[in-house]
Amino acid sequence: MTYPHTFASPMCGERMWGEIEGNLTDLAVKAAMSTPGTYQDGDGLFLKIDKRGGAYWLLRIQRDGKRHDVLP
Repeated sequence: MTYPHTFASPMCGERMWGEIEGNLTDLAVKAAMSTPGTYQDGDGLFLKIDKRGGAYWLLRIQRDGKRHDVLP
């Protein structure tokens, strides 16, 4: 397992510093639904899958030097 709950997928982009860089494809999202974790889509957008199979998108931004996670 890589840095907190970030999993590699052959359908995603390249790995950088333990995280996945690149855009998630429809096939990658469907595959991710079976494995809990955090999947990076690029430009601060993340797909989070919980242990019960629930999923949500999260936008991570930085404002005044502090990280903020924005939920839709």
